[in-house]
Formats: sequence, C-alpha cells, structure tokens
Amino acid sequence: MNRLSRPVKAFLGFLSFLPLVYTVSLALLFITYLFRTPHLPVIVARGLLFSHIAVILLIVSLFVFYFRFIFKSGRIPKPMRANWAAFLFVGNVLALPLFWYIHFQHDQTLGKSMVKPD
Repeated sequence: MNRLSRPVKAFLGFLSFLPLVYTVSLALLFITYLFRTPHLPVIVARGLLFSHIAVILLIVSLFVFYFRFIFKSGRIPKPMRANWAAFLFVGNVLALPLFWYIHFQHDQTLGKSMVKPD
C-alpha cells in the first residue's frame, strides 16, 4: 500500500472524483426536471436508483481503502490520523478528492516532507 504505481494512483483519483461529479450532475438533473415536468420518467428513476446504489458502494469502498491507508500506513503522523478520519467521514464527497490529491497525487513533494517516521 505504501508504493502505488502511477496508473493506480490516477485510477484512484478518478474514483475519488466520481462521487463529486455524480452529486453535482444529480443536482443539475433534478433542477432541470423540476422546472420542466413535475415527475421523472420511470426509466430515468430506475437508472438513478441503480447509479445511486453504485455510487454509495463506491464511496464505502473508498472509505475502507482510505481509512486503512490512514491507520495502517506510516505516512500520516499519529496525531493527524483521527483528524483525517473525521474529515473524510464528515466531508464525505468533498473530502475524498482532497485527501487523494494531498496524499497520493502530491506526495512526492508535500507528503514526504510532512511525515516523520514513527
């Protein structure tokens, strides 16, 4: 887990941004349907149900991966581990891309200088 290849980091970043993109697009979809028609078509509602379940499962999977990274890897200082876990849990969709950027994308310059070995 300490050493992920560049394509794996990029894919993890893509997965981290998907819930945010989904949330914004879902809000825009509801706003447009609200002004056009009072009811969603059945096919759209079923598609939204399945996509919503898929995004929920993705978020739970990312939580499991990131929480394991926070508490099992030595790259985050012990005093900051609980803070990051709480930030991910409370910040949810907004916090996932931020955590990915700080600890996976930008780790060559920022992450290594911040973390002291335990």
